[in-house]
Amino acid sequence: MTTYKITATIVVEEVPTQPQPARAVLQIGGVMPGAITVDTTNETATVEFVDDRGDVTGVPGGATVVFRSSDEAVVTVAAAADNPLQAQVTPVAIGEADVSVDIQGAVDAAGVPITVDPVHVTVSAGEAVGATLTLSV
Repeated sequence: MTTYKITATIVVEEVPTQPQPARAVLQIGGVMPGAITVDTTNETATVEFVDDRGDVTGVPGGATVVFRSSDEAVVTVAAAADNPLQAQVTPVAIGEADVSVDIQGAVDAAGVPITVDPVHVTVSAGEAVGATLTLSV
């Protein structure tokens, strides 16, 4: 009878996983967030999911994002066709409105739904391009 010795090596590797989002952040503009004029043509709103350290993570599977304006007579918000986490912000008239995001299907590690604070937007008049002189008698 022949005896065999079998030797096996087991290698355990940690499989990197995507961090669980802890919260979401809504940003509008860069220089003066939330301050635009009626002449603004390229303003965007972007939502990012971040982990507990503030690092950007991916979108949780199955999550949907809907952008909203509290007053469409002041500012409208339309989702970008090529990026569901971005929207075009278009001023309509001088005034104030809140831009918000409704997030469905995204929860943190404790199972609590992820929400995001709205951004207050002030739409002001554009820069002066001329002057008028009015005489009264």
